[in-house]
Amino acid sequence: MIPSRPNRVLSPTVTSQLGLQNRVLRQLRSQGVQILATELRPDLTIVVDSAAGPALRRSASCITARRSAVGELISIWIDGVQVAWLEVAHARAG
Repeated sequence: MIPSRPNRVLSPTVTSQLGLQNRVLRQLRSQGVQILATELRPDLTIVVDSAAGPALRRSASCITARRSAVGELISIWIDGVQVAWLEVAHARAG
């Protein structure tokens, strides 16, 4: 009989994080939010389409904005998962 070894990739911590992230993914998808990407490290993060931004802003208790060369990276937290999107500044016609 081969002795069993703990799975180093799917440790209990990673499995728990995946479960939490999947729960938030399902919640966002049920609201019609398009998911663009997911990350586990360094934080649990879900990147969504910017079209969902206005609705997500209204439901958030805390919003973080970080300026970049192409716009603002906006993020909120839902149940311990960071949800982020890029809001691009549109040039005004003058």
